[in-house]
Parts: sequence; structure tokens; C-alpha cells
Amino acid sequence: MLAETLRKLREESGYTQQNVADFLGIDRSTYTYYETGNTRPKVSTLTKLSHMYGVGLAEIVPHSYREPEDLTVSLDEPLPDIGDETLRRFRALTRKERELVMLFRACSDKDTLLAQARELLTVDGEDGDDESAEGQF
Repeated sequence: MLAETLRKLREESGYTQQNVADFLGIDRSTYTYYETGNTRPKVSTLTKLSHMYGVGLAEIVPHSYREPEDLTVSLDEPLPDIGDETLRRFRALTRKERELVMLFRACSDKDTLLAQARELLTVDGEDGDDESAEGQF
């Protein structure tokens, strides 16, 4: 569905695949893979596309994400009162880890996201069933 939506938005806007690829700063063949479903773009790429087409991120991927007020939330903004220990642990994460937490919180289909993450671990040679990591945060 994502691939179809990307193609539809591009065609309705009158852009070529090359126009969109140039806007994103990627090769046309990479963008073509997005439209054919061979690869999935990163959330940052989807955010750029939503700005380009003037639509919300939820319109591009309604089955995977709910649209928070702003998916590009600054990771440096003050956090709500969540307790000193939790805040300390969150701040100890790398910037990419904090971004992943924020994206996870924005995702409406957390079960699918977790399953896909486990598949990535399996592909990398891990078993993906490390229960010891659960509950550490």
C-alpha cells in the first residue's frame, strides 16, 4: 500500500520519479524501489515526502503510524515529569536510540514494528528472543 500511495501522490502532483529523487537527494533507482515496494523509505524520507506533497505523514502510511502533532520533535526538548531514574536512563541513550523510542511511541502498530525489528535481529545472526532485554528500561 505504501508503494501505491507514493506513486499516486507523485503522479497527482505532476512530478517524475527523477524530480522526487532530486528533491530527496537520492538516485532515481532508489526512489523507484520505494514505488515498487522493493524497499521501504526511512521515516525521515517519508517526512520529507509529506512536506513535498503537503500531506500528513498519516496519509502516506496510515496503517503504520498515527500522526502526532510533529514527528520531527526535537530530542533536546524538556521531557514531561517521568521520574528521575527513567529520565536519567532516557538521557543515557544515544541520539539514535532516543529517536527510535520517539518513533516507537508515534507508531500505532507496535506489535508489527516489534516483529519487524526481531526479524532484523534474526537476519543479523541474532535469535531475536532475548527476553533479558525486556523490562530494563
